[in-house]
Amino acid sequence: NINDFFFGTAFGEVRSVAYVPTKVRFVTGQADGKVRYWNADTGALLRVMRGHRGPVNAVVGELTTQAAISGGDDGTVRVWCLDSGIQKMLFLQEYGGPVLSLAVYPANRIVVVGSADGYVRMWDLHSGMLLCAINTGGGAVNSVAINPSNPLGQILAAGADGYVRVFNPR
Repeated sequence: NINDFFFGTAFGEVRSVAYVPTKVRFVTGQADGKVRYWNADTGALLRVMRGHRGPVNAVVGELTTQAAISGGDDGTVRVWCLDSGIQKMLFLQEYGGPVLSLAVYPANRIVVVGSADGYVRMWDLHSGMLLCAINTGGGAVNSVAINPSNPLGQILAAGADGYVRVFNPR
C-alpha cells in the first residue's frame, strides 16, 4: 500500500523529513520555518510547531519518546513535544550559523548537530549542556550519522569539501 501526500502547494518546500519511531508518524521541516507532524497512514496533519526564524533544514525523531528535534537557518536546535506541540528545549549556537543536519544517539541522550561553520556539536538532551564541539576542517557539515553498533557512537560527518570524516568522541 503506497500513500502519496501532495501538500507542496499548501505548505511550500520540504527541507527535511524523519520518522517518529514510537508511532506510525513523521515530521517535516519546511522552508516556512515550521515543523509539521503527520500521520503516515492517513496523511493527516496532526500538529504544526512554530519557533524557528527562517527555514528548518533538519529534523529527527527521538527514538523512545514522542518528541522531535529540529534545526534551522536561525542557528537553533529545538526539541518538540509531539503530543502537545510545545517546545521542550532550545539549543543556541551563537556562532555556528545555520544548522544543516541532525542525528540522535541510540541511547537517546545526545543530539549531534552539523552546522554551516564546519563544526559538529554534541548536546545533552536532558541537561541542555554542550558536550563537545569538533572542528571538521571541511566546511559546512551537510550530513551527520551515528554508528548504532560497534564502535558505538562513532560519528560520520559529510562536508561541503566532498569528504566524509569519521570521529570517535569519548
